Amino acid sequence: MRFSPYQRKKRGAIFRLTDEYSNFYLKWIKNVSENVLSDPDSMYWQSMSDSQSWKSWAGYTFENICLKHIPIIKKTIGIGSVITADGPWRYIASEHNHSGKGVQIDLVIDRNDRIISICEMKYYSGEFTIAKQYAKELETKIQVFKEQTKTSKPIFLVIVTTHGVKKNKYFDQIVSNVVTLKDLLQ
Repeated sequence: MRFSPYQRKKRGAIFRLTDEYSNFYLKWIKNVSENVLSDPDSMYWQSMSDSQSWKSWAGYTFENICLKHIPIIKKTIGIGSVITADGPWRYIASEHNHSGKGVQIDLVIDRNDRIISICEMKYYSGEFTIAKQYAKELETKIQVFKEQTKTSKPIFLVIVTTHGVKKNKYFDQIVSNVVTLKDLLQ
């Protein structure tokens, strides 16, 4: 799929392989010996399912599922009928622009009602908890986004995750909406 980054029409398009089976095949089957895959005693799948590589692949796959379901995300947060411009956004810091860190936002929903929803997509095996450090990262992303896009629109943070977000003081301070995998697959 082709995704146009937020505020860009032609340059900088992002292409993602979004077919779930193709991603799975390329990551977990293509370069693995047939003997390993077919041997029930190899423990290949059990050892891979606990690896960082598996978690990264699962996160990428979850992002793809989310990006295929933007209309459902919009409906779930109550803006299903609002006209929007949607896309990922990335800022790359360099020595020429001294604006601090580079950041990536999984999905920006620029709404016709003059509000921007920023969606952070998190794959997690259980209920996700926003810790102090992660809350700071989210605040930094929002601040860099405001500075670089020069927007004066209010920003609402949406967390899209597999099993929801545990409510704590950081959740209460920064999260506007939560969308779960169950919402996406309704």
